[in-house]
Amino acid sequence: MKINIIKSMCFIIILLILLKIFTYIVSPKNNGVDDGVHYAYASGILAEKENKIDAIILGNSEALTSIIPMEIWNQYGYTSYLCANFDQTIPEQIYLLRKALEKQNPKIIILEADNLLIWSKLSKFIFQEIEYEFPVVRYHNRWKKLNKNDFRKKIHYDKINHMKGYYYTNNIEKAENTDYMTKSVNISNIPRTNKIYIKLLKEYCKKNEIKLLIVKTPVTSTWNNNNHKVVKEFLDSNSIEFLDMNVLLNEINIDWERDTKDGGEHLNYYGALKVTKYLGEYLKNLDILPDHRNDKNFQNWNEAFEFYKKNVMKNN
Repeated sequence: MKINIIKSMCFIIILLILLKIFTYIVSPKNNGVDDGVHYAYASGILAEKENKIDAIILGNSEALTSIIPMEIWNQYGYTSYLCANFDQTIPEQIYLLRKALEKQNPKIIILEADNLLIWSKLSKFIFQEIEYEFPVVRYHNRWKKLNKNDFRKKIHYDKINHMKGYYYTNNIEKAENTDYMTKSVNISNIPRTNKIYIKLLKEYCKKNEIKLLIVKTPVTSTWNNNNHKVVKEFLDSNSIEFLDMNVLLNEINIDWERDTKDGGEHLNYYGALKVTKYLGEYLKNLDILPDHRNDKNFQNWNEAFEFYKKNVMKNN
């Protein structure tokens, strides 16, 4: 009996060692697209200096095209990173947040509200947890593209995204559905798994003294007044702050003829500037973020802004 227990323990130990070795081999050695890492825009945060990001922003493409971290830096000196991605789901959001929190200790976490109404199977939540704990599951397909560097090179993330996750576009296509916040539509529901996630995130933020803010950026195609009511009621009942910019269109000065790239589904650069300005003032009024613009330890952010400015100016 004792021998069998020892054999079993030896087998488990050998299996864990092999799993760790294989995980190291197939894991991307850097954070660029060519390195095989997932979530190209969001993964730039892996290359940021430790504990230098004060605001982590999560969401799908509506966040990706609506918030400009470099403008927040230029106007207020706050360091923010947009960990968003096209078609990002709540399970993927959890994964990206956990990866970001390995190196960062933000003062605020901002979630784009669109994902709260998108249902994901429980199996996706479970699978995402497995992928986080065992990266070999996420990157097992990389064995087809392995080279000698994967066997001898250390994992080192150094590919900086100077846009800090923002997806720039200056396309203009006016929106027709501009009365979307007054139309009567079927009431949506927040999936139970998403409610559990938000409650757990709230507790995590409370325990670690992190502010939690849910934001809804302007969009005519997937949002309406009923969605606003459902989300607000849930968040209010859980004492979670909610900023819905769709009920503040006049204050933000959104022009649906000019500020969207695809008929109201996503904002373009001009709309994103307005949303970012409003969000920046909102963050300023919270009075929880430090201004780093004159701090020599953040000089690389001034350099990133110059890169951002040059790229924007040549396209406008």
